[in-house]
This record gives sequence, C-alpha cells and structure tokens, in this order.
Amino acid sequence: MDDNIKKISVYRYSKIFTMIGILLAIAFFFYYIWNTNTLLAEVHNSVKQTGMIASSAGFILNKKDIVKISVKSSIDDGDALITLQNENHEILYTFNTNCLQKESFSLESGTYNIRIDGDKFKGKFDIVVRK
Repeated sequence: MDDNIKKISVYRYSKIFTMIGILLAIAFFFYYIWNTNTLLAEVHNSVKQTGMIASSAGFILNKKDIVKISVKSSIDDGDALITLQNENHEILYTFNTNCLQKESFSLESGTYNIRIDGDKFKGKFDIVVRK
C-alpha cells in the first residue's frame, strides 16, 4: 500500500514540474517575441585606443509613437556627443555622456538617427531604442 502511495506522489510531483516547465517555456517565448518586436535600433561600441569616432543607427516610425532610448556610456579619455536627429539632421536631443540615461520621446512618423561623434574618444557606450 505504501509503495502505491509513493508512486502516486512521485507521479503528481513529476506532472507538476512538467507543467511548470511548460509554462516557463511559454512565458519565455512570449517575452522573446515582445522583446524583438519592440526593438528599433541599438549601437554597442567599445573604443580601446583614443581616436576619432563617428557612428550612427537609424530607425523608422510609421506612425506617431512613444520611443524609449537608453544610453549607457563610460568615457575614459576625450569627449563624445550623442544626439537624436530627425531625417533633416536637425538635433532633437543631446544625451549626457559618461552616465546611464533613459529618456522617452513622443515622435511623429519619419526617419530618425542616433548619432555618436567625437574627435578624441576612448571608452564604451551602449544605446538601445525601443517602442
């Protein structure tokens, strides 16, 4: 009798853990889909020797939307300018450097660029743009 109870108990636990595993897999799948669908642009760069830097990443909005931009930069030497520009290359916003900054913008439909410029720069930056 005790063996049957143990078998039933083990069966229940294995069934519970299987269901938990399936639910976690489904949650991970939906998180992955959401994460890739909201990503508009990203720039990751690490400059180990002081030098000139010019980098940009563009994104297109088909309709007015709220865009969240996260800038993480650490400058070891020199200076850099990180800007959000519209399709006419007008600067809409200048980000602080050597810090972590998150900003939200309500942007009209159009083409936009995140641009990084510097004459003498050594350090790294990570920029992520999401809807």
